[in-house]
Amino acid sequence: MNQKSNTNITLLIYGIAFTLIVLVALQPFTPASVLTGDPLIVAKGKFYYGAISSLGSIGWTATSTICLVTYFMLSDSRDKKTRSFFLFSGLFSVFLLVDDLFMLHDDFFPNYLGVSQSFILALYPILSAFLLINYRGRIAGSSYTRLFIALGFLALSVIIDDFFPIVNRLDLAIEDGFKFLGIVGWAIYFFDTAFTVLNYEVKRPKNRIMPKVLKLDKLEPEFSNN
Repeated sequence: MNQKSNTNITLLIYGIAFTLIVLVALQPFTPASVLTGDPLIVAKGKFYYGAISSLGSIGWTATSTICLVTYFMLSDSRDKKTRSFFLFSGLFSVFLLVDDLFMLHDDFFPNYLGVSQSFILALYPILSAFLLINYRGRIAGSSYTRLFIALGFLALSVIIDDFFPIVNRLDLAIEDGFKFLGIVGWAIYFFDTAFTVLNYEVKRPKNRIMPKVLKLDKLEPEFSNN
């Protein structure tokens, strides 16, 4: 990418950010300070309120970033399936981040759009199943135990949230605790997998066969000649 393209992209991003701030300042529905201020300050909360939830958002963000960066760094690779694996995983993580950060399934969808919480939560297993089935070759060659443990913790969190009433603070802590453990495991798995893939890509001589972490069931033709 040349300097002119970099400049244009930078200007575009700044333009979008500036437009967003202007729209927030001009909209008549909610005071701008409520939308631009720190949530803890707006809600007059203590600095430690929602600490685990905030750490979870950082985990989603980190995982989204590593997956999408890996996708772009593999732009010269002919192994399209591996690139697709990281793209889908990154976008899936972004969806989970936005949903968790803004409490979309808890508040926005049911209260503003009339979409039930159960419908949104049903997307989690559907997207997870797509990930596991469509990319089973990549996952089978990776440290998949970590991924299944993470999905197990996240599934327990969703099950408690959707099927069991929260009657006290301990119940809520258990649900959020399972979710946080799932986020940690999700981040560990994708950091490890991305590191392995990128490390191999940097060191891989041309025409050398791909390792199992990249391809287990089939090999791309260009890497099968050694």
